[in-house]
Amino acid sequence: MPHIEQFKTNTNPHEHVKRYYSAMTQYDYDDALMCMMFAQTLGDQGSRWFGGLAGGLIRNFEELIQAFIRQFIENIQRRKSIFVLSTLKQRKNEKLKDYLNRFSQEVSEVQEP
Repeated sequence: MPHIEQFKTNTNPHEHVKRYYSAMTQYDYDDALMCMMFAQTLGDQGSRWFGGLAGGLIRNFEELIQAFIRQFIENIQRRKSIFVLSTLKQRKNEKLKDYLNRFSQEVSEVQEP
């Protein structure tokens, strides 16, 4: 199995699924194997969730992915309003370079109008 970063509960489940698909597309695995291998990428809390799934609840890999995203959907970071940028101020003793880096980070998290 290719190396796939473990899912952390503070990350976007859609991004984890994309990374998994990207790593696995070079192989021709059936649904059952895709499910078992996906489970190995879930980290601690994800593994507990997977282990708690009722038998027969998931019939194929697509259903597993849908259930996974539903379970961890709250991890998706909500985009910030552009008005957040107007509240940013350079902190006392903050270097201009550090302020600009922080500002750039905030810009990357703003929802486009």
